Amino acid sequence: MKYYVGLDVSIKETSVCIVNQDGDILAEKSVLSEPKNIAQYLQSQKIKYERVGIEAGCITPWLYHELIALDFPMVCIETRHAKAAMDAQNMKTDRNDARGIAHIMRTSWYKEVHVKSHDTHKTRVLINNRKCLQSKMIDITGQIRGTLKVFGHKVGHVSNKKYEGRIYELIGDDPELLLYIEP
Repeated sequence: MKYYVGLDVSIKETSVCIVNQDGDILAEKSVLSEPKNIAQYLQSQKIKYERVGIEAGCITPWLYHELIALDFPMVCIETRHAKAAMDAQNMKTDRNDARGIAHIMRTSWYKEVHVKSHDTHKTRVLINNRKCLQSKMIDITGQIRGTLKVFGHKVGHVSNKKYEGRIYELIGDDPELLLYIEP
């Protein structure tokens, strides 16, 4: 007999549904969204699983890689495809979504998506954080320029190295303006 698992993941809890090849539900439970909790529950069933399905989401890469490392046959499915497959459900709940994903695994009616490695995610996060900081820096320098313009001070074209010095030069000994700009 073949067994399939559907995991409907949210930040706090994951709904787990286990079905057999005939579509009979063998077990359902909600566990903490931690790899060890999910693994403990699946291992407690003493079953060899054919596929364990998880929908792509924000914590999917972490759970996917951790569960792969624990020898679970993980399959990450595309969210829009899963939604289309589960649209016929009467009521959308985490439990029903886990059931739907389990049945999608059983019928092989899914589009698998590649889950990037941890190193790839680290690089992407680093690049995105850098872009965010650059964007904030541009916003702040623009805000400072705008604030100074209100009082008739024009920063003009100045290099990044000389920017801070130019700002203090324009502020001069105005303590109130210094309070507006320095933070």
